[in-house]
Amino acid sequence: MNRLGLRLGLIAAILLASSLMASCRSPQIGEEINITITADGVTREFNVPTGSTVSQALQTAGILPGSLDKTEPPFYTLLSDGDTIILTRVAEEFSTEEV
Repeated sequence: MNRLGLRLGLIAAILLASSLMASCRSPQIGEEINITITADGVTREFNVPTGSTVSQALQTAGILPGSLDKTEPPFYTLLSDGDTIILTRVAEEFSTEEV
């Protein structure tokens, strides 16, 4: 193979690798995503930092989940732009009866 063909092949490989790396880049600091949170009968939109989890988004929104509360998606899920979080409050009650 001649030198020109080798150089063109190398340039093409570098461009392809650069393109793939740019499309797989990690979230950048300062970027935000828009999400929707439904909690306590109210649905609101929030902007949160890219790379936030459900737990972090709830904290940013000032919503404190209880220890038994559930979310959809789960608390550890990384969020994407346009995602919706639904917080379901869970209460545990005990009752006793005399027989």
